Amino acid sequence: MILPTTTSDGYDAKQLPLTAFVKDVAGGADRPVWIYVHGSAEDPVAFEKQEQKLFGKDELAISSLFFECYRIEASSLSQTEREEVGKALPAFLLFSPSGKLIAKTSGGASSAPTLVSFLGKSWREVYGDSLQSRISKFEDFLNRLEKAEDKAELAAKKVKDLEAKADKKSDQVKVAEAKTDLEAAQKELAAAKAERDTLLAPPAAKADN
Repeated sequence: MILPTTTSDGYDAKQLPLTAFVKDVAGGADRPVWIYVHGSAEDPVAFEKQEQKLFGKDELAISSLFFECYRIEASSLSQTEREEVGKALPAFLLFSPSGKLIAKTSGGASSAPTLVSFLGKSWREVYGDSLQSRISKFEDFLNRLEKAEDKAELAAKKVKDLEAKADKKSDQVKVAEAKTDLEAAQKELAAAKAERDTLLAPPAAKADN
């Protein structure tokens, strides 16, 4: 994304600085803000492969669920901001929910394990507990969520298939039974989604964040 702009009477559109973006758009969120700063995609195919290699790892994908995530092209930053971010790209900035910059890294965090470690240290800085522990719990939970989703999907398909050929009274009984099973599966899925929200909910931030 490109940083948003603001306008005022008699003046051309002016780009909001990164700090204003975080405070006005991202700041105040109930979880830390993770900003990915990248260069221009001169070779779109190579750029996509590079991002897939970095962000396609399961652990990093799960880690991102605990943050408000944004991506910004380095060209949209001011010269001062570009110097603060660092010359090497990609760069990663982490802000507390209040908009306070708590960590940044430039160029070095170019592998998934390194980036997960970076996120974990920043999470501890804001909340004082372990992000890795939360990731592990969520990974264990994902199996239950997937089973609940599959169960609900299969139950819905069974109802649809039975309804399509429910000509006899005995078929109507089977449809009713299948609908009962579907209702139970949907309740199980709703409970799993509620558990997901609980697992992803951040704790209270430390007083200085």
